[in-house]
Parts: sequence; C-alpha cells; structure tokens
Amino acid sequence: MDIHSQPQSAGMARAVLLAGLALMAIGQSVLFAIFGPLGRDMGLSEVMIGGVISLSAIAVVLSSPWWGRRVDHVGRRPVFLQAMAGLAVTTLIFTLALQVGQAKWIMGFGAFALARVTYGLSVTGAQPAVAGWVADITTEEERTGGMAMIGAAYGIGTILGPVLAWLLTGFGLLVPLYLVAGLAVVVFVLAWQIVPETRQQNEIP
Repeated sequence: MDIHSQPQSAGMARAVLLAGLALMAIGQSVLFAIFGPLGRDMGLSEVMIGGVISLSAIAVVLSSPWWGRRVDHVGRRPVFLQAMAGLAVTTLIFTLALQVGQAKWIMGFGAFALARVTYGLSVTGAQPAVAGWVADITTEEERTGGMAMIGAAYGIGTILGPVLAWLLTGFGLLVPLYLVAGLAVVVFVLAWQIVPETRQQNEIP
C-alpha cells in the first residue's frame, strides 16, 4: 500500500501507532501509582520497590541502541508489532505475579525485577519504530510536527495513567494493569491490519 497517496489511511495508521506509545506510558504511570502500596503489602522495602522500577528503566536505556538498529534492519512495522506483543505479554505476566503476591504466595524482589526487565527489553522498540515510520511519511516541513506528536503521545499517556488508576482501582488494584494488557492486544491487532511498512524493501539491509 502506498501510504503517501492515501492520507486518510496514513492518518489512521499514525493514530494507532501513537495510541500504542500512549498506552505504554499509561502502563508505566499506572504502575507508579499502584506498585508502592502493593509492594509494601507484600513485604517489599521502599528500596526494593524503587529497584524494580529502576531496573526496567535501565533495561530500556541499554536496549535502545539495539532496537534502533533493528528498526532499520527489519523495518518499522514488525518492530512495532513485537513491542505491542511484548507490552501485552509482559504486562500480563507482571500483573499475574502481583496477583500471586497479593494471595500471600512467595513472590520476591527477584521475580518482580525479572518481569520488569523483560518488559523493558520487550517494548523499547516501539518508540524508534514510530519515529522511523513518521520520518518516512513526512516531508521536511512536516517532520518536526510529526515528531512532536510522539512526545505528546507519551505525555498524554503519562497523565492518563493515574487517572485510570483512580477510576478503576475501586474494582481492584490490578484492574488497570489487566486493562493495559488487553488494550495492547487491541493495538496489536489494529496495527497488524492497517499499519503498512514504510521502509522500502531495497532499503532494508
């Protein structure tokens, strides 16, 4: 599909990509809101709670260069799809681990840390994939605005996360995380259906 000649399709695809980035930010900020009380209830210290979140961020930083090269090597679309699949699976695994911990089964710092590191390694490709996709379909005049939308998507997601936690935790502290995992599946399916690859095959090493 020639995305350049179909602006409506390009707009829909871009909306799905930005929704995926916003959803990642929602998942992070929801976790910030609920992991503290949950961790303390499971016997984790403040240092351990902060460590779980920090290790995830370290995984993102360390894996970012590799994912950036991966986007150019295999294309934007497959990396974004991998990231959304990773978001769904790793969020679900971490939420199930929290569920087990709430049930007072033995769940230690190592299990939570491993789950979040896996999350960080899995989802990092989304941002460079979207940035590459936007760069491919925009002119020089449009590119700055297109890239700004990426930051805006993260910002909106960061704001919406605590709101979502506030609205849904009355039904259970883990409900927002289950919702994020489910929405990641929805974004994956939509991206699979409507987001085309924009990097030409002869440009991919």
